[in-house]
Amino acid sequence: MLKFLVIIVSSGENELEECMRVVNSQRDVNYKIFHIKDLAKKEAHDQLYEKIQSESLNYDLFVKIDADMILFSHHSLKQIQTFFLEHTDVDHATFSVFDWYSQKAIMGLHVYSNKCTWTNTNDPLFTDPLPNFPGNKKLVWDNPSPIAKHSPNPSSEQAFQFGFHRALKFLQKDRKVINISRSLFHYDLLYQVYLQSNLCGDRRRKEALYGAELAFSSKVIKYTSRNDNFLKEEWRKLEKLSEKEVDRIIDERWGLGRFNQNFWFSSEKFSCWVKYMFNNLISKF
Repeated sequence: MLKFLVIIVSSGENELEECMRVVNSQRDVNYKIFHIKDLAKKEAHDQLYEKIQSESLNYDLFVKIDADMILFSHHSLKQIQTFFLEHTDVDHATFSVFDWYSQKAIMGLHVYSNKCTWTNTNDPLFTDPLPNFPGNKKLVWDNPSPIAKHSPNPSSEQAFQFGFHRALKFLQKDRKVINISRSLFHYDLLYQVYLQSNLCGDRRRKEALYGAELAFSSKVIKYTSRNDNFLKEEWRKLEKLSEKEVDRIIDERWGLGRFNQNFWFSSEKFSCWVKYMFNNLISKF
C-alpha cells in the first residue's frame, strides 16, 4: 500500500467543508492530510512545493486538492493508488475534474511522486509549474477520471473571481511570449460558461462572466489573492447591479450567437494570436 500525503489548499472556498469531509472518508488507503489555508496564491504554492520536497522520504505520492474540488467517491484515493501501481513509469499525473461552471471535464487534480522537485515556481499566473522528474507525465482523461467535481457550489464572490482569474490566464498580460494553447483553452472555457448560463440561468455563472469582463477591461496582470482590495471593491459594485444590467454587460461579448460580431471576430483573441506569432518570429532571429 502506497503512502499518500493529501495537501488541501484553501482560501475561503465555499466547498471547503465538503472537500474535507470526503477526503476524510477515503477507504482502504494509507494517507495523511496537510492543510494550507488563507495564504496568497503564490505563497500557498511555494509552501506546497516545499512541503512535497521536504517529505519525499516519508510518502510515495502527494495529492494536491484545491478546496473547491470534491472527490467523487470514498475510493478516489484508492483509484489513484491503483493507477500509479499500474503505471510505475509515471511521476506526475493530472486527472480531469468535472467543472460546474462549464459542465465539462477539465484538467485537473495533480498527483506527484516523491521523485518530483521544483526549481522554478515564480510564475504568478500559472501556479502549477511542471516539476522535474525522471519518469513520465500523464494526462488522465479516462477512468478513474473525472476524479472530482470542480467548484460544484461556489459562492457568488468565488464565481466572480473564478471568471476574473480565467480571463487573466487567457490574456496573459504579464508576458511577452504567450502560451497559446492555454490561452485558447481559457477563452473557450468562458464561452462554455456563457452557454451554460443560458441553459440554467444561475446568476453565479453570470457573475463569473462579469469577472471575466473586468479582467478584459482592467490593467491588472495577475491574480494574487481572494482578499485583493481591487477585487473586493469591484465585487461590491457587482452586488448592486440588477440581473438585467449584468446580462447587458455579458451579452456585449457573448450574446446573440452567430449574430454577434465577437462570434466571428474577437479582438482580444486576435491580439493574443498576433502577440504569439510576433514573438515566435522574433525568437527565430
